[in-house]
Amino acid sequence: MSILEEKDTLIENIADVLTTGLVAEDDLMRLQVMAEVKGFEHGLIRMGVRGAEQVTVTMKIIAKVFGGILLAMGGFMIVTILQGIYMTGMAMAS
Repeated sequence: MSILEEKDTLIENIADVLTTGLVAEDDLMRLQVMAEVKGFEHGLIRMGVRGAEQVTVTMKIIAKVFGGILLAMGGFMIVTILQGIYMTGMAMAS
């Protein structure tokens, strides 16, 4: 395979990915500007780094919410167990 054929294949693969709709329009515009300034490869790398940072922030928020829900459920279980122990003691005392 010649270099030109490899380049055409690479461009077709990138075009297929970009037309899936998984990449937001504003990200494509940012990629276009970065490609003009620093080169397409550098733009893709920066776009990947930025995407990873956004996903990390989102995952941290989801983890905090989920952790709060689990903490509330654990607190409810503790209260229920303590009430059960208290009611058992009250039933045995009477």
